[in-house]
Amino acid sequence: MYTDETLTPIADNAPYVGADGTKYPANFPKDEIPDLHPVMEMPRPSDTDAVVVTDFIIDKNFVQVWQMRERTEEEKADLLKDRAYDALIQSDITALRCVKAGIAFPVAWQEYVASLREIFQTGIGSLPKQPPYPEGT
Repeated sequence: MYTDETLTPIADNAPYVGADGTKYPANFPKDEIPDLHPVMEMPRPSDTDAVVVTDFIIDKNFVQVWQMRERTEEEKADLLKDRAYDALIQSDITALRCVKAGIAFPVAWQEYVASLREIFQTGIGSLPKQPPYPEGT
């Protein structure tokens, strides 16, 4: 980590790069490095279901280039489980709304919850479409 005492360069989000490729922070004394170039920072792309943004490099034109890799099957399953869990939490709110309104929890919602639980347990499948909210809730 860069400190004023050590003048050690850092690698994270460095807006300057030396001719040797070493990355420096914005507050690094510019006169310490004879050939210091500003880096053109590019916005970090979002992770997707298929790829994960891992790091960046600075190319020969001093442009920040984001590095990506494919998600592993385990990561894809974990992502699917997380989404199923989030949908289960929302379905609990719907069930509570039904209880408060004195309405039976609809069969379509029961099937939806069963599908989500299966996906959460196995990490296999695709998220089912949420049924419409029960009338009167």
